[in-house]
Amino acid sequence: PVAPTTASHEFRWRGLLRFAARRQGWPGQLMRRTVINRAYYAAFHTARQTLRDHGLASAEIRFHRQVREQYLTATKAPQASVDTWRSIADLGLWLQEERLRADYDGAARWSGQQCHEVVQSARMLVARVDALPAAPSR
Repeated sequence: PVAPTTASHEFRWRGLLRFAARRQGWPGQLMRRTVINRAYYAAFHTARQTLRDHGLASAEIRFHRQVREQYLTATKAPQASVDTWRSIADLGLWLQEERLRADYDGAARWSGQQCHEVVQSARMLVARVDALPAAPSR
């Protein structure tokens, strides 16, 4: 086996969203499940990275829950952006539920339109994260 190399920069999670967007109209459940999975992880890791930039994400194993709870409680959010933080949590939870069905429910089926909605929701979550105030300089 070949060991992964350590790059000088982190993986660019947003590339997964571009991957999903380019393939959202492809036919077949295999591709639709892949699109849903990739769109979720692009949105999730973008949201998580923003928390890390603000010093709010730990190395905790259950980091999906941790990210959702940080946005939901919005305890560190400036007052003006509390609603945005909570909307990120709500949208993230819906995306996670879709991703869990795509990954684990063999009977679930998605239409092309449903895939498009997942990708658009992931884009919306990323846009909301991008609109948050920048992390303070360290």
